[in-house]
Amino acid sequence: MRVNLIYNASAGTAHRAPVNDLIHVLEVQGFSVLYSPTSSEADLDDVLRHPGELIVVAGGDGSVRAVARRLLDRPESPPAMAIVPLGTSNNIGRTLRLTELAPVNALKGLNPANKCPFDVGRASGPWGERYFLESFGIGLLADLLRRYDPDAPKSVLRGVVP
Repeated sequence: MRVNLIYNASAGTAHRAPVNDLIHVLEVQGFSVLYSPTSSEADLDDVLRHPGELIVVAGGDGSVRAVARRLLDRPESPPAMAIVPLGTSNNIGRTLRLTELAPVNALKGLNPANKCPFDVGRASGPWGERYFLESFGIGLLADLLRRYDPDAPKSVLRGVVP
C-alpha cells in the first residue's frame, strides 16, 4: 500500500521526529512511502493531486486542518488519514489520544483498516464556506478574533473596547 507522508518541518518545537525515522517505521511495516515535505499550504495542492491510499500528516493542527480541508473538497471518496502530532498545541492529536505516544511509536502498528470517524464542521457565511476540526466561536470570541492583529504590540485591552 502506498502511503503519502506529508511532513511539516516547521511545525512546533517540542515534538520533533526526524523524517527518516518516520519513513523507516512505515517501510518496515511494508508500506511504500512517498515523502512530501511541505513548507506552505500551496505545496499541498500538488501533493494531494495523487494522494495514494493513505495519507500520514506529520505536523501540527494547522497541517492536519489544511490536508483535511483539501481531502473533503475532493469529488471522490477521500483516502484515510493518519496523524503524527508534531505541533505546539496538538489539539486534534490530543483529542485522539495520539500525544501519549512518541511520534515514531504513533506509526507502529498502523493499520488503515482500523478507521476512527472524526466529525468535521462546516460554517457558511458571507465569506463562503469553511471547515473546522477543532472549534468555532460566535459572539464576543468571533468579534475579538476579527479585531486581532498578530503583528500589533501585545496588550489584553488594545482594540477590544470600542
